[in-house]
Amino acid sequence: MPVCRIQTNASLSSEQVREANATLSQAVSEGLGKSIDYVMTRIDAGVEMTFGGTSAPCAYCELASLGLEASQIPDLSRSLTECIATALSVPPDRVYIRFDAPPRSHFAFNGKPFE
Repeated sequence: MPVCRIQTNASLSSEQVREANATLSQAVSEGLGKSIDYVMTRIDAGVEMTFGGTSAPCAYCELASLGLEASQIPDLSRSLTECIATALSVPPDRVYIRFDAPPRSHFAFNGKPFE
């Protein structure tokens, strides 16, 4: 059930968003060792936002995944930042990522909470 959402002030075409979502899905799947069949991604481009007091390209990413281990975060940080920098043309030093490992009971799929 990995869910990855990115908000960025970068201007992207619909095609660029589709391509970035595909790349991001693959990076999340590989980074977590989970099937891409359950990975959900969303990119909100053209959002009004600033970082460091400027509106230069920046991005905020949230990744939630059941069973996410703290030991996975360093590698995921690198791979997601590289993916975002390349796909969205956002410098790596203008990317924040928040990781979340919710309890299984706080996520549902196909109308049923995970047990």
